Parts: sequence; C-alpha cells; structure tokens
Amino acid sequence: MWEKSKDVGTAERYGIMLLSKTPPDTAGARLVLSEPAIKTDQNAGLLLVRARIGMIDNRTNEMERDAKAAFALIKQDDPGQVGAYFIQLLNQVFRRPGDAKGRIADAHLFIDALRPKNGFSEAVEVNLAAMTLSEPTLRDKGIAVLQQLSETAKDKVVGYRAARSLGTDLYNKKKYEECVIYYKRAKEFNPDGYENLNDLALVLARQLGKFDEALPSAERAAQLAPNNVFTVTTLGVVQGGLSQNDKAEANLRRAIALTQEPAQIVVPMIRLAERRLKMGDKATAAKIFEDITNQLARERDPKRIREAYGEDIDKLEAGLKAGT
Repeated sequence: MWEKSKDVGTAERYGIMLLSKTPPDTAGARLVLSEPAIKTDQNAGLLLVRARIGMIDNRTNEMERDAKAAFALIKQDDPGQVGAYFIQLLNQVFRRPGDAKGRIADAHLFIDALRPKNGFSEAVEVNLAAMTLSEPTLRDKGIAVLQQLSETAKDKVVGYRAARSLGTDLYNKKKYEECVIYYKRAKEFNPDGYENLNDLALVLARQLGKFDEALPSAERAAQLAPNNVFTVTTLGVVQGGLSQNDKAEANLRRAIALTQEPAQIVVPMIRLAERRLKMGDKATAAKIFEDITNQLARERDPKRIREAYGEDIDKLEAGLKAGT
C-alpha cells in the first residue's frame, strides 16, 4: 500500500506497523519517513512516529527533539488535537517494546518541562492531569487540577473530559455515590454525551439500585447510539430492574445480535444470563454461560476480558452452581 499511496496517513500507519514488529523495523520506518513528499518535519503525527524510532534506538536527544516539534505544531487550545497528541506520546513515544503501558511519570516530566510562563491551555492541562491518575506519585496533583477544571473550564469539551475522568476514577475505586456526582457534572457540559449517559445509568442501576433515576439517561443514551452494544445492554438492564420484562429481554438479545466481537458480546450475554437465572430459568442461563465460555476460548487475549468482567463471570458461575 505504501508504494502505491505515499501520503501522510499511509506513512503514519505504515511506520507504526513497522515499529510494532518483533524486533521493531526502525530502519524501514526511517526510510518511510524520509520520503520528501510527506514532509515529516511539518506533521505532528509523523514526528511522533520518528520520536518513537529515537526512543527504540536509545537516541534520547532525537526523541525529545521530534516530540517537542510535534507539540509545537498542534493547536494547543484544540482538545481533539491535544488529546490525540497525548495518546500517541504515551502509547508510542514513552512506551518501550515489552512495556505493559506507557511510562506516565516520564511523559509527564517531559510535557511539564515545556510549560510556558503563562501556563498551558485548558486542553493541555486536562490531558496532562488525566494521564496522572494511574501514577501514584502524581495522582493527587492531577485530581486537584481535574476538580478545578470540572468546575471552572471555559471549554465545554475540557470540562466534560475532566468530570468524566474523575467519575471513572471513582467508579474504579467503587466510590459510586461520588462517581455519580461527576458523571452528572459531565452531563451538564455535554447533555448528549452518550457514553457518559450510559455510564451514569449503569452506575445508578447496577451499583446503587436506582432504576427509576437511571431510566431517562439509559433511554437517551440508547436513542443517541441505537446500535451500540453497551447502550442497548444498559437499557435492558435498567428495564429489567423496573420489571419491564419483555423490553429488557428484547434489548439484551438485540445487544447480543449487534456484534460478534468477544470483548463486546460477553457483556449482554452476562446480563441476559443473570436475568434468566434470577427469573428461575437455570437451563437458559447455563446455556448462555456455555456460550460465554466459548467466546472466551475464541478470543486471542481472554485475559483482557477476564480483567474487565471476571468478577461478573465468576458470580454468574457461582449462581449457577447454587441454583440462584
């Protein structure tokens, strides 16, 4: 494809693919980026690919030079461009082959060193802060910045991102009442953010048992994203909690029919099995559980599904054994 279409998008994708090989083909990636027609020095995405080459080859000066040049090229008040930069910086430039995740502390130190005297834009600050939530040494500072932005951000996209980040962090820590506060705050910044509406409805329903309160958000999320596995599943869960049995069954089965991706399809399958078991239909629940097991067997990396839904799968299996 690269030989037929020597454009920027193809160069970036091909370069990343070459660097994803074992071992990384840094020479091949350098050759791609040296093509005059794509003007690597004028494109942030290509500069970040070249920065990754510098990191892999232990050429720190080259890596930092290209990452800085890429940062200078993006519109730093544009949340979309800034967010894309941070994702690539963390997942490519500050992530060595074999690392499970990017090196957050190193990436944070690199960006913070670029801070101008009058400070970063809100878009940069929210991404920098959100990045620190899983880094113990930086976490408290990041939370403080996100809390402030969730209250005072002038850019609605930034406020939404800040509130969402805090809500998700609190959900992961099982602080569900506090989580709801921030998901509701995110809703104020973006009333039609379907992912946030879905997450809000799910926490209200599954974790707090507030099905009546959850229903409007679940319905709106499913209306905004009618073919999304997760919004349709959540709506089915909420309807089930309100004894809207036919609607719940129909939506959970429709969610299953929407995808064959194991990481997605197991979610409505688990919820439908839970529902059938609760209604006393152990045979159907057992058959769905068998289908879940088969889906895991087909998944290339079942560990990632287990990490996300292992607790629910184990509870379902225990319920089947107990008959409840």
